[in-house]
Amino acid sequence: MKRLKILAAALVVVQLLWAGLPFAVFADEQEPSVLLICGDTALQKELLESIQAAGQKAQLVKPYAYTAESLTGVSYMVTTESQPFLDAREAGIFAVAVGEKPEVPPDIQTVLIEDTRATLRLGEHSQSFFERGTMRVITEYTGQPLGELQTGKGTQSPFGVIGEGFAYVPWVPHEGLGRVALSALLSRCFGSEAGSLYLLVNEIYAYSDLSLIMETADAFHDAGIPLILEVTPIYDNLDYPAFERYAYALRYAQTRGATVVLGEPVVRPYEMIREPLDTKMARARKALFDAGIQLRELEPQPLSLSMEELETIQSDTRAFGAFPVNTAVVYPLFESSEALAEAVAAVERKWLDFSAYYPAVSLREDILEQTRPIMEPYAYREKTAASLVKAFGSANVVLIAVVGVSAAVFVLLLALSRRLYRRKFYRNMHTKE
Repeated sequence: MKRLKILAAALVVVQLLWAGLPFAVFADEQEPSVLLICGDTALQKELLESIQAAGQKAQLVKPYAYTAESLTGVSYMVTTESQPFLDAREAGIFAVAVGEKPEVPPDIQTVLIEDTRATLRLGEHSQSFFERGTMRVITEYTGQPLGELQTGKGTQSPFGVIGEGFAYVPWVPHEGLGRVALSALLSRCFGSEAGSLYLLVNEIYAYSDLSLIMETADAFHDAGIPLILEVTPIYDNLDYPAFERYAYALRYAQTRGATVVLGEPVVRPYEMIREPLDTKMARARKALFDAGIQLRELEPQPLSLSMEELETIQSDTRAFGAFPVNTAVVYPLFESSEALAEAVAAVERKWLDFSAYYPAVSLREDILEQTRPIMEPYAYREKTAASLVKAFGSANVVLIAVVGVSAAVFVLLLALSRRLYRRKFYRNMHTKE
């Protein structure tokens, strides 16, 4: 009998798991294939984004924690340090050296240039800038070059070089075309080159302006621009009418061709975790799935560029074209209709050609209308006690009147007491005389 109960419980668990397939959060089975050795916090973030955009998953190890055993089980290494680069090459692991610290590979010569104006070119795109301080550029090399770097000192060199079992990028860019070039080099090293441009609007919360979410979907749909909406996970208060209004806005956006993806959860520093994050994410996915939201995955994560960064990049042709790595032009949710209109105009002015990350979701308009919620603010307190408002109002008036009369009586008594005291005082004075 006990065995039958255990078997029945196991069957129930299996059924629940299968039922939860559309919204369950599964552990990523892909093991990290890239070992990242970097001590600079800001540069870590950039390199992690570039590795992701190149279609790989990275394991980050700080230089002080690195040992030769760290190389076990990885296919690639990206490093800003010299010793890990040498160890990886000796172990036959493809290694990418970034920055001035790593030892320059054989058959490559470099030179340091100070305070120069330079132009970086990648395919049909270019960006000019002024580099303060020193920058190391390649003068001689053996291997496959990527990009072209021209300086005001008259030098012309590749942005990076891919050799036999290694790649080398001596200068580390921090924005614009430099980030694209680094991601493109990693994509070529990993054998995962792609080149699509996407438009993504993020920072969408349950308390965001819902009318602006729908207006954003309308504006980009009417302009013929595929749109990705990245929403922040919601774990609690999923039975509130506010959540249904939020879900309706997302369903409406889907009917206008928008793709809805779930963003990373917001985890505050030192936050006390009372529930596993995977459980909360599963609940968030299920709530959206039950509300009719067709969630998609943004994998691999494209490289993110702001419109401000993109504006600094020039194209040789009227149409801007795409980069040799998947890239998303990212806007936060617009604060006003004017800001939205300005963004649409900027995209059209730049002649950007965006791709759809997924095919548009088909959702019938009649179903959308049937599920349309009341969009007015919801009163979370019952109004059954509203009939007593008049009574309480009358009581307040009476109370104010009583207090006023009491104050008047007190002032009157004070005045009478003062007069009686003065008379008694003067009478005593005359008696003594």
